Amino acid sequence: MKNLNYYANRGTETVEFDIERDKSYPYPITRCVVDVDILVCGNGICTCADGGFYRMNDAEQTAALLFVELKRRARAGKGVKTFEKLKASGVNSFLDFIDPQDLVDTEFVDYFRNQMPPVTDKARLVQLGDAYSHEDANGVEHPTYPTFSRVNETTWMYNGICFMESTENQVYCANTVRAALKKLGCNI
Repeated sequence: MKNLNYYANRGTETVEFDIERDKSYPYPITRCVVDVDILVCGNGICTCADGGFYRMNDAEQTAALLFVELKRRARAGKGVKTFEKLKASGVNSFLDFIDPQDLVDTEFVDYFRNQMPPVTDKARLVQLGDAYSHEDANGVEHPTYPTFSRVNETTWMYNGICFMESTENQVYCANTVRAALKKLGCNI
């Protein structure tokens, strides 16, 4: 797998790369493409420019996912994550764009606040809409929500996926690429 390229546009992310096939193929070197959504599901089947398919092994899937994570981080940039940066990133979900403890601007929080009524909407705490998951707390399942807490007038902190009225993250990895890497045995 050589010459990797990453493309992200309007929620569609792909990785392209070259592979060498054996001499029985009409084109011994061909370009392949895999959709990141397919890759994070553990299905490393790609379409190739020679009209065929290619199944990526675990090492190739790991390399491609690490490449995606590197590109996503570069697109997100340093400092406060803004709604404009999110739109420009090309990722499908804001959970693939931010991590717990990241700072975001007010426009970022307001956009999601206005998409669906928050379950918690206070001056210093916003928890978004429907439950993300249900997690165990002392033997009882409780709903969790993407959570933001206000830092100052223009900045919020993304706390993670938290229980109602809490800012303690309960879900280890909502980022789909990192979750797929973990399944492949790679912890970043």
